[in-house]
Amino acid sequence: MKIINISYDGESGVPVIREPASALKNNTGTWRVFRPTIDSDRCVRCGKCWVFCPEGAIHIDDDDEDIWIDYDHCKGCGICVNECRFITAQREV
Repeated sequence: MKIINISYDGESGVPVIREPASALKNNTGTWRVFRPTIDSDRCVRCGKCWVFCPEGAIHIDDDDEDIWIDYDHCKGCGICVNECRFITAQREV
C-alpha cells in the first residue's frame, strides 16, 4: 500500500484532499465526528447506502450479502444515515 501524506491548510490545520474520492488512498477515518452503524438485523440489503456513499466506505460481500462499513475510510458524512432508516449515527467521543 502506498502511503500518501495529507497536506494541511495553513494555520487552520484542516486536512486537505485535493483529489475527489481519494479516501481509499488515505486513512481519513480519523476525521469522523459521527460513526454510522448498520442495524444488520433489520437491514434488507437493498444496497442504497452503498450507492450513495461518496467514499466507497460501505462494502457488500457477494457470498452472503453482508453489508459493512470500513471505518478506516468512513468520514462520517451522514449521507448513508439520511438514505437508509436502518443506519444510525452516534457522536464519537
